Amino acid sequence: MVLDRPLIGYGINQGHQIYLNQYRSKAETQGLPHFHSSHVEVAVGTGFIGFIGYIFFWCFMFWKHRKFENTYIMMIFCVCFAFNVVGSFDYTIDLFASFTTLWFVLGSLVRLAYPKEDASIKQFKQKYVDNKAFES
Repeated sequence: MVLDRPLIGYGINQGHQIYLNQYRSKAETQGLPHFHSSHVEVAVGTGFIGFIGYIFFWCFMFWKHRKFENTYIMMIFCVCFAFNVVGSFDYTIDLFASFTTLWFVLGSLVRLAYPKEDASIKQFKQKYVDNKAFES
């Protein structure tokens, strides 16, 4: 299927319809609504361009968090790795619960792994707390 439309694919969430209409064998009777691999689903839906972007994103995440400077960075790496392992044999991208949980956990871990004080908070502290402007 990917080789029939290699550049841009069939469109997001459209591969299963094409499969059911053109590629399904007579022996297959389940008629599943999606492929049981996130990687295949991305490749069929978006072609090589989208698939390369998808792989680049995950490779970047792995590369950025390859050094375990603290526990949270190791957890980011493990979450990304686990999501991709499960995605290799199960469809996880369009499942709202799994994807929402992934982004919530990754966002929380990134905030914990890279704690930076906001510049506006520093200015507030310098202006009001350190100078004790509220004292009479």
